Amino acid sequence: DFKMLPWNMQPIKSNVFTSMSDLNIQELLRTAKEELRALLPSLVRMSLCPSLDKSAKWQDDRKYLLQLLSDMEAVNEIVSLLSVDFHELEADGRKEQQMRTKISAEEPTFQQGILLQFEQSEPARKFRIVISELLPIVIRIESNESCSQLDSELFSSPAYLEEVSDAICILCAELPSFLNICTVCKALLYFPNGIWVLSKLVANNPESFSSVAHSLLQPNQPKLSSHDILVSDEQLRCEALMMLSTMNPSCTLTLRSLCVQQYQLPQLAVSLTLHHISSESQEKSISDLTAFISGLLLGNDSKTRTWFATYIRHAKEDDQLRQELIKELKSVVETAEIKTEMKQEESFPESMFLLLEEHCLKAAALIRLYCSLKAIAGLKFTAEESELVLRLMTCFPPLTPTGIRFVSLALGMLLACPALLSGAEQERRVVGWIKWLASRSSEMERIGPEGSSFAEQLLLTAIHLHGDRRNAAVRLACSTLGMRIKVPSQSLTRLRQIFTEEVFPTQVIAAHATKVPVTKKLNSTMTGFLPVHCVYQLLKTRAFSQCRVPVNDWIYRQICSASAPLHPQLQPLISQYVSTIVTPAGKTHQPRQEGAVNQPFQYADILTVYGMQGTSNEPKYSLTSMLLMLYYVLLYEDSILSNMKALALLPNRPQRYPAALINQIPVKLLLYNAQRQPKACQGLYPALLGLLATHLPHLCMVGDWIEDLDSIFTKPSSDVKKNKLQISHEQLFDGLQKSSVNPAPALMHLRSLSKLSADQIVGFVRPLTSGLPFLLNSKVSRRVHQETRELWLKLNSVIPRKLWVMTINALKANSNLSFDDLVNDPLLPLTVDKRLFEHPELLSIILRLTSSCLSASRSQASTLLRAHPTAENKSTATRSASPLGIHQAASEAEKEELRSAFISTQNSAVVQMLIEICMEGNRTGNSPEINLLTCKREVHCLICSQLHQMFIEDPTLARLVHFQGYPREMVSVLVAGVPSKH
Repeated sequence: DFKMLPWNMQPIKSNVFTSMSDLNIQELLRTAKEELRALLPSLVRMSLCPSLDKSAKWQDDRKYLLQLLSDMEAVNEIVSLLSVDFHELEADGRKEQQMRTKISAEEPTFQQGILLQFEQSEPARKFRIVISELLPIVIRIESNESCSQLDSELFSSPAYLEEVSDAICILCAELPSFLNICTVCKALLYFPNGIWVLSKLVANNPESFSSVAHSLLQPNQPKLSSHDILVSDEQLRCEALMMLSTMNPSCTLTLRSLCVQQYQLPQLAVSLTLHHISSESQEKSISDLTAFISGLLLGNDSKTRTWFATYIRHAKEDDQLRQELIKELKSVVETAEIKTEMKQEESFPESMFLLLEEHCLKAAALIRLYCSLKAIAGLKFTAEESELVLRLMTCFPPLTPTGIRFVSLALGMLLACPALLSGAEQERRVVGWIKWLASRSSEMERIGPEGSSFAEQLLLTAIHLHGDRRNAAVRLACSTLGMRIKVPSQSLTRLRQIFTEEVFPTQVIAAHATKVPVTKKLNSTMTGFLPVHCVYQLLKTRAFSQCRVPVNDWIYRQICSASAPLHPQLQPLISQYVSTIVTPAGKTHQPRQEGAVNQPFQYADILTVYGMQGTSNEPKYSLTSMLLMLYYVLLYEDSILSNMKALALLPNRPQRYPAALINQIPVKLLLYNAQRQPKACQGLYPALLGLLATHLPHLCMVGDWIEDLDSIFTKPSSDVKKNKLQISHEQLFDGLQKSSVNPAPALMHLRSLSKLSADQIVGFVRPLTSGLPFLLNSKVSRRVHQETRELWLKLNSVIPRKLWVMTINALKANSNLSFDDLVNDPLLPLTVDKRLFEHPELLSIILRLTSSCLSASRSQASTLLRAHPTAENKSTATRSASPLGIHQAASEAEKEELRSAFISTQNSAVVQMLIEICMEGNRTGNSPEINLLTCKREVHCLICSQLHQMFIEDPTLARLVHFQGYPREMVSVLVAGVPSKH
């Protein structure tokens, strides 16, 4: 609001300024004469000066203009002012300017009785008086010196102000090089009634509006000035620009943008916004004031944020901005209706306020705004503001996406501004509101947008407060609000009591967590706080174990719902889940109760993930889910074996899965696909390899890995990409069966299959192994053997255990062995058809298979020892000299000794059998020398290489083998590199 002005000094109306800017003479003819009085200097000058526009339209408009001016008395006075010799006037003015510049250090003196001189003077003298009044301030502004408001008698009199302003308008138009309009406008700020004169000057020169506005936005750069002078200068510039904005409303938002860009006059930016809001008739979901301030405080420009936050921090409680925001708060809160039918529901408090759907978006914006005012600008809420904000936060919105967004922000603000709980009434309202949110959280989960769950936010907040992790709870609130807020930990004490004692006891949290739906297609691209975060935190605190709430079904469903790329929380979730199953919570081992919590997954459920249960064998779960389940199985086995000594004392200890479970899981095929799809197991792959190397070393043979790398990174040929290869199982088997007569079909099929990726040829394992006996014929081409070996190695990279069993059963007459049989008796691969040892390519397969079986047997023996530890007795542990104690200590050592002896026996038997194979060249003779005619040199080299490798890995084997009668050359090769003591 402007100060009260006389009738002849009212602000120029916007329609008049628009007509003057557009030079709409017809519109000016319809304007009242009192409103046109301020524009007479430019209109009279326009009518008298010759125009460059010779068009007929302007000639007609000029006639109307003269008609308009003909009956206005003030025109004659302005005509007399325009008849002055302005060249002489400018010369005199410059002389006076030079004279005043020399004495610029002195304060400007304004003559007394100047009004009488101005009244009695002729037009030229009047101009000189006006120039003498303006020049001292103009000189100071041009010299960047400080200025203050002046007490000018000439500008203080309303009776002469019209004539003075006319003189200034004519001077700026006739002497633009002497009196710059922007400088004159800045000088007028310091004169009484100067702002009105400034607006009249701009109205007579509408083309200068933009340049004058830019000039007024920039403060003077005083050499020495007090704070009071600077504040006064800002107030004067704000008043002037507000009057200009009232005169030209179309530039209101432009002026506001200039304030922000130049970091000047924040009070003006707010006033312009409020003025713009008052001029807009239509209602919006979010007001321009809220959007504008939120944009400044929550935007990315840190300088803008600091500039405006400083203004907010020093604003008074009765500031216009704060009062307007309070009005907006009241407009939302007071329109919240209490519906009679909703009162009857038990889940709602008696005095509940229902937020209307059309106000949800506005309420959410106000909550973020007041949080930013508190966090960024450091604003201290008044009692009225605190009460209104809390009433707004605890409204009950409709269960819609916008309503759920509102309660998420409200919960975040409750943690960010705990001081809002100032009394018992406020606490009662907050408790009822939180209880209602907890009762409707599952419904909100179904309605809310995907990837943004309020139920998880509420649950995770309660979990953090239960664990007294107050900083984590505040970080969660800041993440929801989208800003950083510093909250003292002590201020959350009462809020923590409300959550942990009145609303969310541990039992309620644990039971609620298992009812929250799992996240569908959970992957690392999903942001925010998801159900998996909540369950993980509860597992860490062992809340499920303490409250006897089963969580295994929820974790199983979440694993099944995982997708690529792997979410980083899933691996820690499984690790913590396995830990709560196996590791006791406390130092004392409490008895496990049947049906309590955290039971391991069912055997059948695990196989279901891999498509091994039901009618269909095709897995319906993602590769990520299968890898996570494999990680669970291996980690569960590792944890039980590592803690078996402690678990042996428990009456209901967790049981290991049968060995058949891991044998049915296609481990190598999963790893093969994981290497080709690294996003499916980001961060999980190294952990899987570590567990595999410990528990399934036969699947981690170095030679196998080297061969696997070639098959993994081999690109399919162009024929494969065009789907031109069509080979059936029967064709492959027939080709191998007839390879001794016609090797061409077998070679063609084998080469074609070798061009495919390993996972594409898994189905050909049966015809390939079934055809191996036909390749033992001496007439089969060696090229067929080589291609068969390549295809076998490629299959070995994806389904090794199945391939091994089928290979041995095919090469051993009338056998139906299982993988367990091969592990229990690793000598079985060497008992196949003896003709195989005459073919180096096929022999290399058997040797590789034998090494794997030996490794699996060693691993099984170690696992058996770890799974059945010697029982410890506390009563005898202290009596180490007792016979029982000595026997127990010796029992464990005896087991280890038996295991080592068992492994050594197996290895030595394999070594002996391989040597025997080499020595079977001359069956009838008594000399055991090698017959190179019957035993090929390559076979001999393969066996020697295998033996040498075994001796290097276990030098004690050389001590167990009897080399009497063996050729000296062979013995020297075998024991090369073995220490002499062995």
